[in-house]
Amino acid sequence: MSNNDTELYKLPLDGFKNIMKSTILVVDDDPLNISVIERGLRKFKIKLYKAENGLAALDILNRHKDKIDIVLMDLMMPIMNGFIATKEIKINDELKHLPVIVITAFSDEETKTECYKLGCCDFISKPFDLFLLFDKINKWILKNNK
Repeated sequence: MSNNDTELYKLPLDGFKNIMKSTILVVDDDPLNISVIERGLRKFKIKLYKAENGLAALDILNRHKDKIDIVLMDLMMPIMNGFIATKEIKINDELKHLPVIVITAFSDEETKTECYKLGCCDFISKPFDLFLLFDKINKWILKNNK
């Protein structure tokens, strides 16, 4: 277990109560990235859906639209990238309310601006800090449930 993993188990659950028992869709073509997120979120008893590209994500969202609380979206993936998938989410009346947090290797301002124009609520650059990710998930689930 890495130091970061050890720190996760010391994390007080109180500050992240909006994450508890939420349902998250992680969209990334890299199984390692999904594994890191899954391992980190295990403590919060979340339900996790996984998609390896934007097209698979849209399929999951359309089948489980009433269950998913937030989407974590990579940008560069085969078949359908995160830009197109996010655009599709945001033009769909049944899905557009979902917060989409982009998690990507890109960190330039142009990419961030494009993501926000598409309707993403937040942006995290890889490699990412799990504490920062939890904080952003917690924040957007709270805002979306008001």
